Amino acid sequence: MIRVAVPLGDPNYEVVVGSGLLGDPSLVPAGSAGRGFVVSDPTVAAAWLEPLAAGLRAAGVDPVHLPVPEGERAKSLDTAEVLYHELASREARRDDLVVALGGGVVGDLAGFVAATYLRGMRVVQVPTTLLAQVDAAVGGKTAVNLPEGKNLVGAYHQPAAVIADVDTLSTLSDREFRSGLAEVAKYALAVDPGLLDTL
Repeated sequence: MIRVAVPLGDPNYEVVVGSGLLGDPSLVPAGSAGRGFVVSDPTVAAAWLEPLAAGLRAAGVDPVHLPVPEGERAKSLDTAEVLYHELASREARRDDLVVALGGGVVGDLAGFVAATYLRGMRVVQVPTTLLAQVDAAVGGKTAVNLPEGKNLVGAYHQPAAVIADVDTLSTLSDREFRSGLAEVAKYALAVDPGLLDTL
């Protein structure tokens, strides 16, 4: 397991990278309330919701799955509104967690909902694609799309934690995995040319 601190002053958070992390209760942020609202699409939920839910339960957090459609169409104000109604009907509290289990679309959507519901709830990013693990889940960028363009409505809302379980990459297509590697190559060319040798 590798832990990378993201020093922002207050609050700080960690990006934790490794294998078998979804079920680790020690990675659930301290002070979590009774529920973790897990935003995920059906394909990702079928593969990874149960191990994540087991880890949440072991940490004393009750997992509540909030399903969203697959793909870019989920990243909309309409889907955000559905999630707001789900949170309201379940009487979500500010000290509950929103957990984004999926790729960049789910991370952006769940992060945006967490940033705006009750004027801010904590979000835990659990990216399941390489692109999300190296980019979208880190940095607090959240947004939804409008018909006029992508990411036009959003906010910066830093996660309480990022849990990057590399086991989730086993379900990616070659195309999705290469897309993530291309992002890593971009960072290597811009910041650390030595990383190109590793690639």
